[in-house]
Amino acid sequence: MRDLARYRANPLQHGVAWLLEAQDHAANGRPNDALDALETALAAGCRYRREWLEGNKSLASLVDSARFRDIVARADARYRDAAAAARPKLMFAMPDEPPDAFGYP
Repeated sequence: MRDLARYRANPLQHGVAWLLEAQDHAANGRPNDALDALETALAAGCRYRREWLEGNKSLASLVDSARFRDIVARADARYRDAAAAARPKLMFAMPDEPPDAFGYP
């Protein structure tokens, strides 16, 4: 496999490591191992967008699997939830009265 140890050494790259492992398994005709790697990634807290998984040519052999579709749905939901939580909530307050001759402070 590729240099997965380098990715696993960095906690911010665990998702990449599991995805690379899944791609290698899928490319070598081991779909169950590929799906297990993706399951492990989700259990470890990794998030993937639906487009990243479904559009990944290395995972194309898994697309028709019901288990893969379930993993994709859960990964995408987790990604969307995390993205929504990360968005800042902004509020604008405007004065009720127009500014005087000197403008707003």
